[in-house]
Amino acid sequence: KEIEGQAFGGLVHKDDLPRAAEGVQKIFSGKSQSHEYRIIAKSGKIRWILSSSRPVFKENRVIGIQGSLADITERKEAETELMESEKKYRELIEKSLQGVIIFQDSRIVFANRALVKITGYTIQELLSFPPKKVTELVHPDDQELVWGRLKSRLEGKSQPNHYEFRAFRKDGTVMWMEIFVSLITFDGKPAIQVAIIDITERKDAEEALRENEERFRTMVETAPGMLMISDTKGNNIYASPHCEKLTGYTQEELQKELKWWVHKDDTPKAKKVFKQTFQKGTGGKNFEYKAVKKNGDVWYASSTWEPLWNREGHILGVVMQTIDITERKKAEKELHARKVYLDHLFESAQEAITMADNEGRVRQINQEFTRLFGYTQEEIVGQVLDELIVPADLRKTATSITQNVTKGERAAFEAIRRHKDGTLIDVSVLASPIIIDEEPVGTYGIYRDITEHKKADEQIKASLKEKEILLQEVHHRVKNNMQIISSLLNLQSRHIKDEKSLDLFKSSQNRVKSMALIHERLYQSKDFARIDVADYIRGLTNHLFTTYGISKDAVKLKINIKNIILSINTAIPCGLIINELVSNSLKADFPNGKKGEIKISMRPLNADEIELTVRDNGVGMPEGMDFKNTKSLGLYLVNILAKDQLHGEVRLDKNEGIGYHFRLRIKK
Repeated sequence: KEIEGQAFGGLVHKDDLPRAAEGVQKIFSGKSQSHEYRIIAKSGKIRWILSSSRPVFKENRVIGIQGSLADITERKEAETELMESEKKYRELIEKSLQGVIIFQDSRIVFANRALVKITGYTIQELLSFPPKKVTELVHPDDQELVWGRLKSRLEGKSQPNHYEFRAFRKDGTVMWMEIFVSLITFDGKPAIQVAIIDITERKDAEEALRENEERFRTMVETAPGMLMISDTKGNNIYASPHCEKLTGYTQEELQKELKWWVHKDDTPKAKKVFKQTFQKGTGGKNFEYKAVKKNGDVWYASSTWEPLWNREGHILGVVMQTIDITERKKAEKELHARKVYLDHLFESAQEAITMADNEGRVRQINQEFTRLFGYTQEEIVGQVLDELIVPADLRKTATSITQNVTKGERAAFEAIRRHKDGTLIDVSVLASPIIIDEEPVGTYGIYRDITEHKKADEQIKASLKEKEILLQEVHHRVKNNMQIISSLLNLQSRHIKDEKSLDLFKSSQNRVKSMALIHERLYQSKDFARIDVADYIRGLTNHLFTTYGISKDAVKLKINIKNIILSINTAIPCGLIINELVSNSLKADFPNGKKGEIKISMRPLNADEIELTVRDNGVGMPEGMDFKNTKSLGLYLVNILAKDQLHGEVRLDKNEGIGYHFRLRIKK
């Protein structure tokens, strides 16, 4: 009753009135209409209604409107809430850091901005991709996993809704995705919504962590020592593979129960360090101790114990790294013994020894150095040695020698050095570099007092000089005496008329002359025990040519002797043999002025023997004559001297033409 007679437009919300009026006009034009609009109820509240109206005709003319109204306020409110919710959801999706994508009919029908950042593709590019391109976004090795599961999900089959796979960015690089999958309805059709998180950095970090863990494990398992982790009760929760080699216990045995391998002698120290680790968190650095293997063998270990902390700063256990130092301990023991031995040698040496750095500053001296030079260890260490013991006028030379030794050279010499009290001392010096790792790091010098030796040397030199003068005088007097004998024989021969006797006198005179020549050479020489054979034989043969009046133009003399030095005991019999052979040649082999030549040679056969050769090209010895069994005194002397005094042998070679060829093999 309240509404009858009122204008319907008065009920319509003013914002919807134009639309409602437009609908009414369409109805009056003969068309049925359905409209949704707001009205204002009697209470003043706004209500949504659905108006379904049709025209009323009379005689083909619209005379009114017939319709029904339905209150759709609750539906509209629900729709508004849904729209607002969808708006908020879309805003949430668009602002989300996770990528969101919806697949429908093998295509991408929705993608948010976060997915652009993750993939590098624009939203338009993603929405435009055909199914094949969409498939190829996933890494080939993961396509069966991803698309197979999505297909099964659309078919209603149960599939995991959370997994990881690899995909390609727009630039072609591979990325890791973590996805959360759900089945939804999109635009009235089934679709797959996927929330995507880029986990590439996490995967890279996991891979780096895995590689680091692998490297750490490799280092631990291949390291020469062993690594162990113990809890606060001392139970081992980890032991590296090398533990069995060091302790004799297997990994399983060590991790099963507490094994204490520290030797009983060092157990108190080890427990103290272990206790400090838990109480103070200080641990133990390079703690060395005796240990015992499972079989009872003793070995030496070096361990570093460090506390294992949690995030709250509480100690969870102990990390212990242990290495076997048994060989090092043996080497240290041997090194110590060697040092004691060398120190003993150094201190007990009868020579004065000093060690200095490369600047010549003393680092150590022995007791003999103190005795020889007067300086104590405290007085001389750190001082420049040359400034203390070298006289000022010799210091430049000493410094030069020291510099050469610091460069790696050795030096051995005799010198004068100065005692602390100024006394000069004759010393022999041996200086050598101290080389470590091929680098000179200092020098050592060995000094021996040779004062008494020098005095003895001077006495010996004086004594030798006296003996030289005495020997010179002896040789001079022997030569003079022999010259007197030769002169007496010469005077006596003047009264002899028999040619044979005269020849005997002359031969004896020549033999005396051959011996006198040797003493004359020794008298004139600096060496009174040995003689130059070549010079001696030239003098001897010149005398023989003069004695027998033979011209060297008629008989040539060739001497081939080089660098042969003989003692007086060998030279005298050699001279007598040459005297006899050359005399026989000059007297008998060149009669009536016959010309020819005599050759004398001497050469070494080995270190102990020489060969003397005398030959000529004269008439030679009579056929059938045995020179070893002859009445000739000269040849008898040749044989007897060669055999008895020279311990050699002489032979006559007749195969080289006329004349004779004597070869004498004698000991030096």
